[in-house]
Amino acid sequence: MKSQKPHQETDPKDRVSVPQKIAFGSGLISYSIMNNGFNQMLNVIFNVNFGVSPVLLGWITALSRVYDAVSDPVMGSITDNTRSRWGRRRPYLALGGFLGGIFFASLWWAPQQQSDTFYFGWILVGALLLTTAFTIYSVPYIALSFEMSPDYHERTRVMAYKVGMGKLGGILVGSLFWWTQRPIFDDTIEGMRYVGIGAGILIFIISLVPTLFVRENPEVATVARKQKKTPLLKSMKSTLSQPAFLIIIGLTLCLICSLNLVNFLGFYVSLYYIFDGVQREAANVSLAAGFIGPVVGLLSIPVVTVTSSLIGKRRALACFLALAFIGSILKWYLYTPAGPYLQLIPNALMGAGLGATWLLLNAMIPDVCDLDELKTGGNVQKVSQN
Repeated sequence: MKSQKPHQETDPKDRVSVPQKIAFGSGLISYSIMNNGFNQMLNVIFNVNFGVSPVLLGWITALSRVYDAVSDPVMGSITDNTRSRWGRRRPYLALGGFLGGIFFASLWWAPQQQSDTFYFGWILVGALLLTTAFTIYSVPYIALSFEMSPDYHERTRVMAYKVGMGKLGGILVGSLFWWTQRPIFDDTIEGMRYVGIGAGILIFIISLVPTLFVRENPEVATVARKQKKTPLLKSMKSTLSQPAFLIIIGLTLCLICSLNLVNFLGFYVSLYYIFDGVQREAANVSLAAGFIGPVVGLLSIPVVTVTSSLIGKRRALACFLALAFIGSILKWYLYTPAGPYLQLIPNALMGAGLGATWLLLNAMIPDVCDLDELKTGGNVQKVSQN
């Protein structure tokens, strides 16, 4: 497929201002804390410190993901069919951020010395509530990114700001464990309770930024107001009939599965194999990793946007996936007690590779939406052949 020339200019009416790009991108900080903060701290708090069986925690994680898979399309239908003076997306950002802040903060206040059955119920309910809030927030947030501009390259630039601001969220998530180890707290459990409150407040406050300051592209908003409401099953059938969409979803699924299968184990390798169970030492490396990975990913964003313009999104995606694969392989050799901080090298490579991957995958999804509109006779945007 032919790539567009890098010097092609975006129509001025399709440009998104830098302040709006920053405001939109900042919303990924709340997204990251709600989703990745939960994933990172679940085993640290409830297995290592509360003593809950990792098998039970695995079931909770699996059940919450199944619930998420069901709730996302439902929320997509709700937000697509919403007609309000504030648009289809922004009201849900405020609601999801508010609920997400409350549920994230409250999850860590489980009473101590209870049975595994009690903790299973507590964490499962908390995880489902947090997943609900995350769905209310994340689905409209992702959809809004597609509607800020109909231009192919401008969408990539919007995604670059989104991923860039999201790296700040990655740094915050990476520092959660470190904050729980500060001397002002009696132990890790107490630390996470108060750190969780701070994170919950941050989730809500930052969710208000895209809510208040981001707007849909006027052309896209006008078309959306005139569109007929589409039933959930009909919209799902139309979406799943797009081969390009299925390829992107399949690639995303493979990435998520491969990462999540080993990410939790990486914490245990670092804590027990490299640092012999000393949580404060492991937290220091977690802080460094949480800083280095996002920063490297942030610095790579200009390279991603230029590479995408020169060789196309598909070829650029293959290149950066290869970089992430190399970083993953190096974990086998660089996770060693002889050099505790060598584990930061694969972390940096994966930060660059995966950051670029998520940017490009998110930038491709609006193009698939355009293809769907071409097929179904909807409002045709500017679709590239990349």
